[in-house]
Amino acid sequence: MDKNLKRTIRRASNINSVTLLLFYVLIIIFSLGEAFILPEIVNPDSPDFKAIENIVGYSLQYIAAVPLVLLVFRLLSRKDSGSPKLKECFCKPQMPAGWIVRWIFMIIGLIYTVSIISNMFFIVIQAITGIELHPADFTAENTPLGWFANLFAMVILAPFFEELMFRAALYRNAERFGAWSMAIMLGITFGLWHMNYQQTFYTAALGFFSCFLISKTKSVIPSLLLHCVMNFIGAVQSIAVGAIDIERIQSMDTEYMADHFGWVILITLIGFLLMGIAVAGVIMFIIELSLHKDSFRLENNCPEISGAKAFGVYLSAPATILLMLFMIFFTVKNALYR
Repeated sequence: MDKNLKRTIRRASNINSVTLLLFYVLIIIFSLGEAFILPEIVNPDSPDFKAIENIVGYSLQYIAAVPLVLLVFRLLSRKDSGSPKLKECFCKPQMPAGWIVRWIFMIIGLIYTVSIISNMFFIVIQAITGIELHPADFTAENTPLGWFANLFAMVILAPFFEELMFRAALYRNAERFGAWSMAIMLGITFGLWHMNYQQTFYTAALGFFSCFLISKTKSVIPSLLLHCVMNFIGAVQSIAVGAIDIERIQSMDTEYMADHFGWVILITLIGFLLMGIAVAGVIMFIIELSLHKDSFRLENNCPEISGAKAFGVYLSAPATILLMLFMIFFTVKNALYR
């Protein structure tokens, strides 16, 4: 393998990982500042305090931190002729609308299939080991402002800024070394980036398929639509769950269920809908794989190196090793201790 190529791959990998490490540093700084300043401005005993805290926190995370790290990303990669320009990916997709809609529906089904399987996996792990795992709590506050905070963060901020950072910048910076291998690499990175065991596998699937979409369409718009739809469903679920006492539902408290009949029906319908989408997505994927294999073909951007070797070289960059260890450590720590 050409030493210059290995050096170029590691440089791109280091730039990507330094960008994400800087993001974590900024989040820590902003979180400490918010924890110190916000209680001086808003009464912590206010019923809307948690919602305001979420709005401020997510705004700092996305509106402030992401542009700052992307500026650093641009400065670090400006001497690299292969580095992407963000505005280039906000263009008309190069695939028909029907193809995009079909694939988005199919991908959503596959992602929920991964989510169902991973949930079952962790249930088995807990049963075998006796260790209680602690998922992150994304339940919306049961107030109008709480609902707004949840929708604002999950449906607007997260999809746009995460696609901008992960797909438009980081993936497109690595794609030139092998679309498939780098899609897997950045998918894994996106899953671990959440540092929440319950989200790891299905967000890795979301990250991988989002990279696939941007490679096929040469535009970030389809992956942005996919992300918005996924997060909208999640936001509705979190609002519905926040409106009821799940423990009383699980204990079959019929009087309580009758008093919250609308929310119970909504959660039930969403559950059946997602199961249906998961089954339909898997069936569509099998049909697509058997009848339209060309759909899975991506450009070979770097024939000088195999995908497996490019993956290994990318993963061997010092900053990337540090980033992976950091994310894995906190994913495990957050699962075991809350």
